[in-house]
Amino acid sequence: MNRKGMGCLILFALPFACVGVGMGIWLCHSVLTYWKVSDWEEARATILETKLIEHHGDDSVTYEVTAKYRYTYNNRAYSGTRVCLDFGSDNIGNFHRLKYDELTKVKQNGGSTRCYVNPSQPADSILYRDFRWPMVFFKMIFAVVFGSVGLGLMAGGMVAYTRMPRSKVAADISSDTPWLARGDWASGRLVYSETGKALVFGIIAIFWNIVAVPAWLALADKLPMPEGNLRWVIYGIVSVSGLLLYGAFRAWRSWRKFGESSFQMASVPGVIGGQLAGVIQTSTKILPEDGFRLKLRCIQKLTSGSGEDRSTHEHVLWEDERVISLELATADPTRSAIPVLFGIPIHCRQTDMKPSDDQVLWRLEASADTSGSNYKAVFEVPVFQTPESDPNFQLEDGTMSAYDAPLDIEKVLHAAGVIRTTPPDGDGQRFIFPAARNLAITIGHTLFTAVWSGIIYAMWIYHAPIVLTVIFGLIDIVMIYVMLDVWLYRSVLDVARSHVAVSSGWLGLGTHRELPIADVVKIETDKAMETGNRVYYNLYVTYKPGKKIKFAKNLPGNWTAKCVIKAINEAMGRGK
Repeated sequence: MNRKGMGCLILFALPFACVGVGMGIWLCHSVLTYWKVSDWEEARATILETKLIEHHGDDSVTYEVTAKYRYTYNNRAYSGTRVCLDFGSDNIGNFHRLKYDELTKVKQNGGSTRCYVNPSQPADSILYRDFRWPMVFFKMIFAVVFGSVGLGLMAGGMVAYTRMPRSKVAADISSDTPWLARGDWASGRLVYSETGKALVFGIIAIFWNIVAVPAWLALADKLPMPEGNLRWVIYGIVSVSGLLLYGAFRAWRSWRKFGESSFQMASVPGVIGGQLAGVIQTSTKILPEDGFRLKLRCIQKLTSGSGEDRSTHEHVLWEDERVISLELATADPTRSAIPVLFGIPIHCRQTDMKPSDDQVLWRLEASADTSGSNYKAVFEVPVFQTPESDPNFQLEDGTMSAYDAPLDIEKVLHAAGVIRTTPPDGDGQRFIFPAARNLAITIGHTLFTAVWSGIIYAMWIYHAPIVLTVIFGLIDIVMIYVMLDVWLYRSVLDVARSHVAVSSGWLGLGTHRELPIADVVKIETDKAMETGNRVYYNLYVTYKPGKKIKFAKNLPGNWTAKCVIKAINEAMGRGK
């Protein structure tokens, strides 16, 4: 996106921000009004007139209870019309109906009801000063959703706008050198900073906590605590508020700690059927615990739907990883210089700069575990087909071997939950892939399936359309199967001198296959799924004549999959 597009994004977010801020102001006004009237003195009022006014919209009806009443304060007669804290009509709960019924009964019986009078201005009065939590929650939802989206987009857009360089090179994206249309790509120097993240996180956290003031005040006994299950909403709001403040603090600390990082490309662009090379330079010296993890990804960005249903999803088409433990020597010992080198296969798609619903972009990510905040930098890099693209390109990264981290396969296997041991007959090596070894996937699937099953149960209880119930129910059956597979699937790969054996299935009680080791062509990967920023891989034994046997599911990340394959190849005597 260029500077003009970023400006349009800011203008697009402005109405959302205005709605959110306006609703937040209304919410704060409700709290202040409650505090104001809570000190008013009680008096008796005679109801002269009451009405329940209905307002019909396009798809809803709202209600407003009105009344005229007379009261006496300090031996002087007054009249009033204010019924409750909020003005106007709404259909949140049955507040207006209940109060109308109550006032009607008082009027018919010729009795009186209490009202509350402002001692300093007795002409100001109100019949009900109930703090309506359902109405407050409604305002909070509107304020948080619209305000967070609007303010977040505006803050991020303004940071990106100020950081986005103007192109000084006359180039068209349809030319032979489309990467020159972006100033940072043309210069070969890409910049990343946590400034935008810290600012967006901070604004959202502060705004959320301002909106959540009623919840905090309820916990501090400054506002009445809602009854029943609504009190759990209070606890949830306060918990989220605290988590957002913690997240904002971490983002701010990371920004303060690492500052700005830049990627200086060795040549522009990265080449399909060639390489991407360069150096990542940091603003401060970074001392990683286990080296710098570099990841290059080709990402497909798909946009579907239209209008309010328009959504964007990203899918990883290809990725490669490497871990760097030794930095480049630099003249500035207060900064880190991380060498970058990746080979890019000829079959990959190039960067797509034209606006469309099916775009391709390339990202270079660098991360490191450090004490306190962890380091991370992400660069969108140009990768294109050029005259230098070679279908037979092989990366010569011998110079990188001095910088690559020593491979500790046992550590990688342990982190992935893979067990390497000796088979009972003592011949070769056994690789065990236990059930439920990926707790994040397992728990995530389980929670999502539980929520989905709860929705199906509610649809059945409340007599939702039978067709929808059946369709959703069939989807639920598939999700339950996937959940059980994640919990129960176990596999074992035995690598002996003469053969390879695979046992797999739920609890390991499924199929068993043996292959002569001479028939094994290779061990290869295939993408299984994506969750968040992580890609998981399945492993296969490919054997003559071109058939496959799956022996491992959901290994986390390309690096882990490559390490497991390396360990298996070494067990088969095929490389060190």
